[in-house]
Amino acid sequence: MTEPGQPKTQRSKNYTSRPILKSLGLLQTSNQHHNNNNPTNQQKMAFRPSPIRAFLRSARNLLPKEAHPVGRYPSAGPTHPVSWGIYRTKVMRTAAWYVPVAAVILGWPVPTGMVLNKVGI
Repeated sequence: MTEPGQPKTQRSKNYTSRPILKSLGLLQTSNQHHNNNNPTNQQKMAFRPSPIRAFLRSARNLLPKEAHPVGRYPSAGPTHPVSWGIYRTKVMRTAAWYVPVAAVILGWPVPTGMVLNKVGI
């Protein structure tokens, strides 16, 4: 740990990932013998996106753009009223099927247990 106000020690110039990156062609240097303290002369690493990422980035531009702003109130007039009656009807119609089906799926052990107790198993 360094004390506050003390400069941090720099990493050694010969750490292990540089030869690996250089052998893979991912490390490009402007000068092999450079000064680490000079930020304009530091080694630059060139990374290329994978073919899949490059394709996805270009495919994003091919998709149609949305023509209207999302989540904003209309400026030309009042907002449309919500028709709660339609939503109430849909919820009731859905509940008329979901409640009995859920009761059968989750409740079958109760009548089965009662029958098995009567039979004596």
